[in-house]
Order: sequence, then C-alpha cells, then structure tokens
Amino acid sequence: MAADKRRPVSSQDKQRIVDLHKDEHSNGVIAERIGRSVSVMQRIVAQYKSTGSIISPPKTGRPRKTSVKQDRLMVRLSRKDRFKSAAEISRELNASYDCDVSRKTVSRRLVSAGLNARVPASKPLISKKNQKAA
Repeated sequence: MAADKRRPVSSQDKQRIVDLHKDEHSNGVIAERIGRSVSVMQRIVAQYKSTGSIISPPKTGRPRKTSVKQDRLMVRLSRKDRFKSAAEISRELNASYDCDVSRKTVSRRLVSAGLNARVPASKPLISKKNQKAA
C-alpha cells in the first residue's frame, strides 16, 4: 500500500505502542489493543529503535520547479488557445515569462489541472458533388 494511502497513526497511539513495547508486550497484543495491524506496530517500533523518536522524519523528494502562479499561467495559456501544444506553451513561457520549464513539465501540469490531450477524429473528405448537395 502506498504511503499516502495509509491511515495516519496519531502521536498518542505511537507513544502507547512504544510504551507497550517497552513493557515487553508482543506486537500481536499491541496491535489488538491499539486496533492496528501487526505491520504498523513493527514499522513504528523499528522507527523508534533506529531514531529514538516517534516523530516521523521529513519527506524527501525534489522540490517543484514551478510555482502555483506559474501552473495557473500554463493552464490559462492552454485554455486561451486549445490547439496550442505543450511544447509551444513551454517555448512561450521560456521566452516571454522568464520561466525555464520543459515540455514534459508543462504536460504534467496540464494533466494535473484536468486538461488532457485529445486527437481529433479523422473524417472522410466530402467530394465537391456532395458539398453542393448539402
């Protein structure tokens, strides 16, 4: 299960888990008392043993290259001209707004805003004879 889909464990529950572990209760007994799975007990106890604290360490990851304001600008440029590609938006941002972003970044921001790329359906050409009839 992904870390963001886990039900968070309160700091009071973490402290109770550590206290019960220090009193030499088994993980199964602790899990039953707290109402969590054994794997949660093992993870919290292992974290306490390695760091000596029940406080979770800060999350890692690369910081975002664009700000919320720049994300809104990308969406606005896309909505202004629906046929503009992510590469064109990227070039416009790089030239006009002094914002160094790649096509891929623009594409990700547009998808996260709910603007997905679509390819128009190909339709057969209408002959001159049928164009006059219509």
